[in-house]
Amino acid sequence: MKSTNLSTHTDGDTLAAVKQVHWSHQVAAASLVAGAVLLITGRKQAALIVAATGAATTLLEEPEEARELWSKLPAYIRQGQDFLVKAEGMIERVGEQAARLRETMGRQG
Repeated sequence: MKSTNLSTHTDGDTLAAVKQVHWSHQVAAASLVAGAVLLITGRKQAALIVAATGAATTLLEEPEEARELWSKLPAYIRQGQDFLVKAEGMIERVGEQAARLRETMGRQG
């Protein structure tokens, strides 16, 4: 496998921006990705532990951002609930249409 020098493929500004990312943001992002992968693979307890670790790191390093997120959390939950209600309605309509289609196909066959 051939190794590639990153500095030859990026400009100086991009490399400087990457170097300026705070370690706590890297931990939080990595824990979010790892938690999602663990959740998708069915390892719910491990996903919860990894996500909690990332959240704790963020709380320790960025208390103001954590307070802001906490104050916005009810709105995020409300938006999530609204999305789920809309998705449920759409799934019900698709199910009704599928039943009608099966009924129609049954009469023809």
